Amino acid sequence: MSYCEKLLYYRKKSNMTQEQVAKLIDTSKANYCRYEKGRRKPDIETWSKLAKVLNFDEFPMEIDIIYPEEMKDELKSVIKKCENRKGNDENTKLFYELHNASNNLMDYRMKMLDLSKTSLEEKVLNGIITEGTVLNASIDCEGEMLLDKALKIMGKLL
Repeated sequence: MSYCEKLLYYRKKSNMTQEQVAKLIDTSKANYCRYEKGRRKPDIETWSKLAKVLNFDEFPMEIDIIYPEEMKDELKSVIKKCENRKGNDENTKLFYELHNASNNLMDYRMKMLDLSKTSLEEKVLNGIITEGTVLNASIDCEGEMLLDKALKIMGKLL
């Protein structure tokens, strides 16, 4: 269930109007409607208020999985080397470079997915979630496309 579906479901279950919920979380009806329609994602403070008002658990809710730029840059660099290679002499070396850069991104993704099972309190204590963190369910498309491209190239290098 997405966060907006969750809001709609629990608001209706609580027999409340959008205006009533908005008032209880100190925002405008228009702003709350954006949350419920998925046009805007509540920050952690607002999400906590919504959970209390609508009586649902704050978590599980997924975290953004946005790959660090340096990891994506490293993978782009190795992909470029592979695309510009001349002959088969470099294949083994490039394969391992590509393999390592891809694994860094995949390990990061797995770490973030594991963190989605961590309680809100643990995330705050460990500095994973800080003031202003926005919670939503998304994965870095550019990073995923780079991984896909890397896997295809690795298949050709073998």
